[in-house]
Amino acid sequence: MEAASWKSIFESIRVEDQRFLVIRTIDTLEIAVELISRVESEVVLIKGRIAGSADARRIFILPYDKLAAIYVNRVVANEEVALFSPSISLEEKQRIARDFEEKTRQQRESELNLAKNGGKEAEEIPSEVKAELEEIKRLANGSPGNAPSPAKEAMHPRVPTMPERRYPSGMKSQLPEPPRPR
Repeated sequence: MEAASWKSIFESIRVEDQRFLVIRTIDTLEIAVELISRVESEVVLIKGRIAGSADARRIFILPYDKLAAIYVNRVVANEEVALFSPSISLEEKQRIARDFEEKTRQQRESELNLAKNGGKEAEEIPSEVKAELEEIKRLANGSPGNAPSPAKEAMHPRVPTMPERRYPSGMKSQLPEPPRPR
């Protein structure tokens, strides 16, 4: 690929996305990017580390004719692919990123609400069950009236204790002592 094409690619990548890039050279060296520091006519200055090492914050001066590929080292949703295209303007990329983040936030909120409601939409839950859930929350938070309610008793039933063991005379001394609580 020509230097102008590489330059165009590096200039088009948003700062927020640079930390997910890995650059591969023609001699198979991989560089995990922290930041694209400068894009010049024949070289790019990268702040990063050799992939697989912990030596961070190194500066790499890479001539374009030594580069083989760039890849994104994270899961990329279909809606985000355009963020890495050099033919799309930075303003359009910002809009795409905002839209994707909003969609992701709404999806997380929806999943959280479903999880809170036991997999049901809020309007599907009968009012008696909602009242019982509120009572359980109130009791769990240590509100006055900590006597167990039927709802709490149903969730955490009392377990009967084991009866004390009875041994024939003289047999107890032959058994090992049970562990004592610390």
